[in-house]
Amino acid sequence: MNQACENIVAKASGYGPLLTEAVQEIFTDMIPMAVSEGEILRQRPQVFRRNFSGLLGFSGDIRGIVGIHCPEEVGQAVYQAMLGMPEAGEDGEVRDMVGELVNMLAGGLKIRIQEGGRTMALAVPQLFSGGEYQIYLPAGGTWMGQVYRTDRGPFIVELKIFD
Repeated sequence: MNQACENIVAKASGYGPLLTEAVQEIFTDMIPMAVSEGEILRQRPQVFRRNFSGLLGFSGDIRGIVGIHCPEEVGQAVYQAMLGMPEAGEDGEVRDMVGELVNMLAGGLKIRIQEGGRTMALAVPQLFSGGEYQIYLPAGGTWMGQVYRTDRGPFIVELKIFD
């Protein structure tokens, strides 16, 4: 990996522990489901298949986008665990739950950023689902992605920071 690429990864990865804290907090306090860290992604997935995705932009001293991408099976399992429901939810219900997840994730990141004396304002989440789709993020900035694992499968949390 060249020096410029190493610098980008190091900068984005500096927010990784904040995201991991937020994910762990959500899955400890709100969703009775074990979650563990998986690999750090070096490249953003180009296509999402049979997934639920939520993206939320933010502005202030730090500008960027935080996102979560869950395969259908994982999204359904999180939905059931979060709401204490034995049956699967309709796609629209699971998509809404993914919106709540990305809201909580961004909120957890915001609290941690503000503890460091910086400002951060959150936008409204954008939600996506379907058999196969692509989501394009704005060019520029610094991206990182982290896989998290549940007993029902993995999901991805991503963060893109614009300077």
